[in-house]
Amino acid sequence: MSLLWNWGAKSLLRRSPAPLAAGRGLSRSMRSGPGPAAAPVRGASLSLAASPAPSPAPWYHLLTPLRYKSGMKTHSGAKKRFRVRGSGSIKRPKSGKSHNTGYLKRQRANRLGHSTGIEGKKIEQRVRKLLGVFNA
Repeated sequence: MSLLWNWGAKSLLRRSPAPLAAGRGLSRSMRSGPGPAAAPVRGASLSLAASPAPSPAPWYHLLTPLRYKSGMKTHSGAKKRFRVRGSGSIKRPKSGKSHNTGYLKRQRANRLGHSTGIEGKKIEQRVRKLLGVFNA
């Protein structure tokens, strides 16, 4: 998978300023650079004031929010099996009614058709993490 998953990233790449390479885009007087008088003397220490100004920060920081998706993915199996109620509790269907129900009494089969809640604090915490729902 590409690091640039967002379509807008390509337009950001196109609009970013190109770095000046080997004097391209500079006037002839600026391209010549300092003369021989400004060349550093061998053995002399360089002071911080004489050092050139730092180049501006690269434009890569503009792409940082586009490279990574935020958050965790929800578990696709959990979101098919569990639902969060309006009160915040989690409901799940009862098992045992998908097939081989011909021998069941009607009352028992109907009872298996109703949904129920989740018992157990740790199990509920695990299901909440899989669903991506953390507030109770």
